[in-house]
Amino acid sequence: VALLADESSQVRAHALRARLCGAPSLPLAPLTGFLRDRDAGVRQTLALCLEQAAGVERVEWLRQLLRDPCEAVGRAAARALANHHDPQTVGALLDAVSTGRIPVAASAIESLGALGDADALPRLRAVARGGDPVLRELAARAAGRIDESRA
Repeated sequence: VALLADESSQVRAHALRARLCGAPSLPLAPLTGFLRDRDAGVRQTLALCLEQAAGVERVEWLRQLLRDPCEAVGRAAARALANHHDPQTVGALLDAVSTGRIPVAASAIESLGALGDADALPRLRAVARGGDPVLRELAARAAGRIDESRA
């Protein structure tokens, strides 16, 4: 517990990883402060480890981290959300496609393709037709994956 409050961001990140991966069923509420940790590496570690953590907060926390100012944190949250299918998650990923920076939007597109939710098809197709050139092919592939999974 003392290591979670260490002034070194590397120590906090390692302690956070050990806590979330070593005891994933423990309550997450005591870790709320890490959503706003001053170090992006600690927040990224939180996003990566929340994928395996238990607790109802984890998906909401991942949605919050998806909007983090650090691209690496947002990308990690988008990848972790690929395993949590619900309408709010799909909506958060679709918002990231529209409003997130290119790397975050790309990860959100990949996660939407993995989720296979048909509600994502209109936005993915729109991006594939006229979105940012960097995202077009990625969106087309994700839409194709969803179409294949429905067939």
